[in-house]
Amino acid sequence: MAGNKKRNRPAKPQKPRSVLPVPVVPTPQPLAPEPPKGRIRQAGSRLLDSAIDTALGGLWLGVAGTAGGVAMTALVTAILYLRAPESAWIYTLIKYALAYTGGMLTLLLMMTGFALLGVRRRKLIEKKNSARFKSAEKGYLDHWFHHTESTARFQSVLTEIGAEMARIGTCSAAIGQKLGTAGNDPKRAHGIVTKGAAMLDQHAARMERSIEALESVKDVLLESTMYLASNASPASEGNLEKLASSRDACVELLQKTEGAINGVLTFRQTAVAALGISQDTNSAMNRVIHGLDRVNELLLQAQEDWKDTLIILDRKLGS
Repeated sequence: MAGNKKRNRPAKPQKPRSVLPVPVVPTPQPLAPEPPKGRIRQAGSRLLDSAIDTALGGLWLGVAGTAGGVAMTALVTAILYLRAPESAWIYTLIKYALAYTGGMLTLLLMMTGFALLGVRRRKLIEKKNSARFKSAEKGYLDHWFHHTESTARFQSVLTEIGAEMARIGTCSAAIGQKLGTAGNDPKRAHGIVTKGAAMLDQHAARMERSIEALESVKDVLLESTMYLASNASPASEGNLEKLASSRDACVELLQKTEGAINGVLTFRQTAVAALGISQDTNSAMNRVIHGLDRVNELLLQAQEDWKDTLIILDRKLGS
C-alpha cells in the first residue's frame, strides 16, 4: 500500500519557462481591384503590352539587325560611289541609304524605349506585389538592433543640441561686447544687432534640425527599450546579470536626461533675458526659445517612459 501511495503521489508542477512572444504575422491583404476600362482603353492597353513584350524579347536581335543593315548599306553605298563617283544616280542612292539608316535607327530607338518602359513596369509590379506581404510587426532582433543604434544616436543628438546652445550663447555675448563699442551711434548699434540676429537665426535653424532628429530617435529608443524590458526573463531564471546591466544603463540615460532638462531650462532663462534689444533679436530669440521648449517637452516624455521602464526592470529583478 505504501508503494502504491508513493507511485500515485502527484508530480510537482514544473515552473514554466519564459518564452519570448511570437509576433502574429498579419494576413496578406489582396490588392484592390483596378477599375474596369473601356473597350478602346483595353485595346490600347493590349497593344501597348504586346509592343513592350515584343521589344523586350527582340531588343538584342533588333540591335544586331539594325547594326548589320546599316553597316551593309553604308558598305554597298561606299563601294558604288568609289566605282562611279560621277554617276547621277549615285546621289539618289545615297539619299535612300540615309533615309533607310534614319528609319532603322528610329525603329531601334522606339524598341529601346518600349524595352525600358517594360523593365520599369516589371519593377513596379514586383514592388507592388512585394508590398502586399510586408509585415508591420518588429521582431526581437529588430528591437535589439534599434536599441543599440538609437542609444548612441540619442546621446549624439543631445550633444549636437548642447553644442548649438553654446554657440548661441557665444553669439549673444559677442553681440553685447560689440554693442559696447557703438557708443552713442544708434545706426552702428542697430547694424551690429542686425548682423548678430542673423547669426542667431542660423544657429536656431541648425538646432531645429537636431531637434527633429531627437524626436525621431527618441521614439525608436523608447519603443525598443520598453519591448526588451517587458519581454526579458525574470532574475529567477538566470537573467539577473543582464537585468542589472539593463537597469544601470536605464538609470544612466535617465540621469543624463534630467541633466539635459536642467541645462535647457537654465539656458531658456538666458534667452528670455535677451529679449527687448531689437525686433530682429526678438525674432531670433523667439525661435530659439520655441526650440528649447520642444527639446524640454521631448526630454520630459523620455524621462517618464524611462521611469516606467525602471519599474518593469525592478519587478523582473525581484521575481
